[in-house]
Amino acid sequence: LGRLASQTPLNRLVRGATSARGLGVLLLLTLGGEAISAHWQRLHSLQQEAEDELEHDIHYTTYQEYGDPPTPARPDREPRLADVYYRGNDERNPALSNGGHYRTATFHIDLCDAAGSALGHGDPASAEGLFLRVRFDRAPETPDYFWKDERMADIYATRDAGRFHGRAGPLADLTPMRTLSPMSSWEFQYPLLPFAAGPATAPLRGIVYLCERRFDDRGATIGGRFHYAFQFDLRFEGGRLSPASDLWMGPLYRKRSLRIWEIPEREWLSREPIPVNAGDRPTDDPRLLGIEAYENDRN
Repeated sequence: LGRLASQTPLNRLVRGATSARGLGVLLLLTLGGEAISAHWQRLHSLQQEAEDELEHDIHYTTYQEYGDPPTPARPDREPRLADVYYRGNDERNPALSNGGHYRTATFHIDLCDAAGSALGHGDPASAEGLFLRVRFDRAPETPDYFWKDERMADIYATRDAGRFHGRAGPLADLTPMRTLSPMSSWEFQYPLLPFAAGPATAPLRGIVYLCERRFDDRGATIGGRFHYAFQFDLRFEGGRLSPASDLWMGPLYRKRSLRIWEIPEREWLSREPIPVNAGDRPTDDPRLLGIEAYENDRN
């Protein structure tokens, strides 16, 4: 075996390396290997840079500010299974009513069963047949542009927290919005059974995201921008929802032209009512209304 091994091409090459020609062959092999390695490292680096840039384009600072997976802050209040949140306007300008500080939508969140009946603490419940229900209503004096069917068709709910979800193919759990009143009110119900783990008495916990499809210049889906997160922590006692069960929501992004501290969160998404637009300064200026910024940033 030793004699056979000594006759392998590699051994002959090594023995010949004492000659100038042999050293040259080894040098060429070494340099070639290093060049190939450097080439692949460069390709990997360029690919990573492209992915990082794409992540920034879709999500801006969501993952830096809200974690991975993006997680909403739990409100400082007693646990509850139904709540109302008020969404504030993105724009700020003296030419707008109240300087732009006004309501754009109202969110109603709760739990319901398959028949649509609301559930609260003490009600019989299990993961099977349990749904997160979210309804949002358009506030008065808000631009039609943002509420048209073609806009709302790109809004959906999912539990997928991936940076580029939907890019490789349709999301299995994608839940579209259901129109309750055209240009005025929408709703989705997301089943909570997929979050179940362990026995029926085990806590039921998870996050559902409200997202907006993002596209490349060819119109292909490249991901979904996270707008809001709905988190639940449900406990069961004797087959009923215990008083410790809780449900809440939170925002997951801020407008790019405004840093996260430039508009207080209570003016962005709040459990306290945000005043509606009084209509005292009507405008159709696409820049003031945020339409221009949205068009520039949508793809």
